[in-house]
Order: sequence, then C-alpha cells, then structure tokens
Amino acid sequence: MTIPPKATKYYYPQYDSKGRKLPAKAGQSSPPIYTESIASGQALALIFNSLQESMAGVYYCAASYSVTEQLGASVSVETYVAITWKDAPEDQRPILGDDYIVRCEVTANPPATVDWLRNGDPIKSSGRYVIENRGLLIRNVSESDDGLYTCRAAVISTGELAKRVIRVEVQIKPEVQKLPLVLDAVEGQSFSYLCNA
Repeated sequence: MTIPPKATKYYYPQYDSKGRKLPAKAGQSSPPIYTESIASGQALALIFNSLQESMAGVYYCAASYSVTEQLGASVSVETYVAITWKDAPEDQRPILGDDYIVRCEVTANPPATVDWLRNGDPIKSSGRYVIENRGLLIRNVSESDDGLYTCRAAVISTGELAKRVIRVEVQIKPEVQKLPLVLDAVEGQSFSYLCNA
C-alpha cells in the first residue's frame, strides 16, 4: 500500500484474513479493520475496532519503496475466546432409575478441557459415570447421586480455569397405585374414588 504524505488514517478497502471485504457498519466512523499512521508517519498500524473470532488469520502489509522495490511483512493474529457456560443450569433434577446427563457445555477458543468433581472428589469415567462433551452421564441414577457436582473447564495454553457448581437432586417418579379393574357406583348419585400416587 502506498502511504500519502500528510494523512494519518487510511480507509482503503480492508479485507479479513479470508479475503472478504469489510464494510463500515451503519453509524460507525471507520470500518472494523483499518490502518493508521503512527510514530509521526514512520509506521503503519493495523487497527481492529472490535476483534472478532472470525478475524483470526495471517495479515499481509505490502509497500513500495521505489518504483522497483516492493516491501512486505505478515503478521499472524490469533483470537482467544474466554470460557463461557453454554448450557450448565445450576440446579438439575434427574429421575431415580433413569440415565441422566448433568448438563455442562462450555465454549472457548482454544477449546477447553472439562473434568468433574462430586462433593469435592474427582470423578473418573467408569461404568456408571461417563464424561461427555455435553456433560456427565450418570447411568441408572440412584439416591446416592444427590450432591454438589463441580464442572471445571480449563484452557491449558492460556491458563484460564473456570468452575460451575451444579446441585443435583434426585427425584422419585410418582407411581399410581393399581386401581381395581371394576368400580361399582349407583346411577344418579355422586361418586368419587381416591387415587394414591
């Protein structure tokens, strides 16, 4: 790019790392990515108004020193997205005897690894407990599965660690007691029968 002598901001067409042209948004005075002269015109900076994950990639700067000499440099831009709880309700109620996933979905870039604690003790994948992407699968839920579960997400490369404590209360499915096959009632009179669950 050729730099005109007295200007400080340049709004030439800007492109993201995939070669797509970036238009300025309505009400925005400059595009999402633009260049700006700094250090009294001795350097050119690439400015991101609001860095988005999609803007990651390799950016290339080209300049002409003279009619015959072309200069260039590239820079790799990496974006990081903090750990975010996507689907991790803090109160969950599985039904006794059912298979149940204690939901804890996280998003992060780089991706996070997830592990689990139950009442402060680490949970390992076993026959009854299976750690999945969506959460912790508990097979054949029992009353002893009541408790506080901690879903921990860690991004090793950034050192970020986040925890979500989830209270699990096992519920007992209501059962209707068997009704007699035949109930006798007198025509024209009110009738009721107590059904217990």
